[in-house]
Order: sequence, then structure tokens, then C-alpha cells
Amino acid sequence: MRLSLGAALALALAACASAPAPVCAPLGALRIACTPDDADVYVDDSLAGSCARVRDRAMPVPAGVCRVEIRRPGFFTRYVEIDVAANRASAAELRIDLRESPEA
Repeated sequence: MRLSLGAALALALAACASAPAPVCAPLGALRIACTPDDADVYVDDSLAGSCARVRDRAMPVPAGVCRVEIRRPGFFTRYVEIDVAANRASAAELRIDLRESPEA
């Protein structure tokens, strides 16, 4: 059985129309200031960039508790959980300064 392009497109659109719309979680914003500049910043286990890259930037994150991790070889890793409110005019702010490890 061979379908024309128009029939195949109509069939595909009908399948999409019956699928439920995705539910989007409410968003908040998080601003992180940290040192050293080349330390890696993870938000909810996803790399957000270096401290230098995320500084002065409000990152959109799902509202609720976010887990922030800052790590760099030769420094103690820091973990912080912060509650980010949805739809606020200002971002939740976090300041983390890593301490050097004596074993570095």
C-alpha cells in the first residue's frame, strides 16, 4: 500500500493532535557568584559552566529546590541546596568561595 505525501502528512498530524500537550514546570531564576573563576558549576547535576561564565547571569531553573555544586581540582567541593521561587521579579542569589585543599 502506497500513501501519497499529503495522506502521510495528514496521518502524522492526526497522531500529533491526539497526543497530550507537555506540561511545563514553573521556572525561577538563579544567580551564582563563585570563585575561583575556573571552577565548574553544576546545577541539578548538569554543567552550567565555569564560575566566570555564570557570574552576573540569571539562569532559568525549575522552581523548587535546586542542588548547586562547585568543584575544581585542588579545592574542596561545595554542595548547596537553594529554594528557587517561581515567577519572581528577582533571581535567587548564591555566593560560594571554594577553599584550597591542603593536599593540593
